[in-house]
Amino acid sequence: MVLILRLVEVLEEAIRSLSRTGRTVVVSDGKYSYTIASKTGRGPILVKVMVDGNDINEEHAVDLLIFSRLGVTSIIVAERDGKEELEDDTVYRKEGLSMISPKTLGNIANGKMPKLFKDRGMIKARVNGKVLRKMRQEHSLSLGEIAEALSVGRRTIYEYEKGNMEAAGERAMALMELFGSDVLEDADLSPRQDEKTLSKRITRLRAGSFVMQVHSLASAHAKFAETLDEPLLLDYDIREEAVKISEILGLGYAVIDDGKIDIIRPSHGNGD
Repeated sequence: MVLILRLVEVLEEAIRSLSRTGRTVVVSDGKYSYTIASKTGRGPILVKVMVDGNDINEEHAVDLLIFSRLGVTSIIVAERDGKEELEDDTVYRKEGLSMISPKTLGNIANGKMPKLFKDRGMIKARVNGKVLRKMRQEHSLSLGEIAEALSVGRRTIYEYEKGNMEAAGERAMALMELFGSDVLEDADLSPRQDEKTLSKRITRLRAGSFVMQVHSLASAHAKFAETLDEPLLLDYDIREEAVKISEILGLGYAVIDDGKIDIIRPSHGNGD
């Protein structure tokens, strides 16, 4: 019961975050690979809302990875990762997907990208070396002076400026305090796709004499996704919610019927 209540709270926070910035559809049936489809100023987003990100199953994760190939930002929003509570404005990884807190989702929807990410057990950030060098020179600071402020060696600051080294979390925050958020690169939300896993979902779809290669979807509002030539969802029936979701995500929607493919809704890209 407690878990259900926490899930509702996380979901409500995610919905509030996205509803302020664009058109949003909440998928009520928990069997689907995603919980929210939203059209935002940063483009279309599919969100799987969970309390514990560890609970994502591979089937749902692969569906979301396939949607990312259609130009849709696909992410997991969770409260924690196992026993670890997710830090705000920090990007984690789960099954190749980006995982963030509900507050971070709201910040992204409002145009504030996270700067920190967790990699191999450590919170880090990528330093924008050109900005760091420019700001250092504008403030007439030496490499040694910044190094002393961050309690690191002069060589470390040199490597930051060259773009050869990531900054640990505390040092990244110190750099932001000194020079503002632009001194750090935005964290990467793009998925890390396992081609071998995705290739298992590739199938050939025949409609009359026409044959196309598509990805099968396990738990989505459509059976197939065309990811090569045009962002397109395909099914054997017209489903109202599926058409609505395809519209929000800027994807085409087609029905396979009587040996032919009928385009119900053409693709417009990025939800436009």
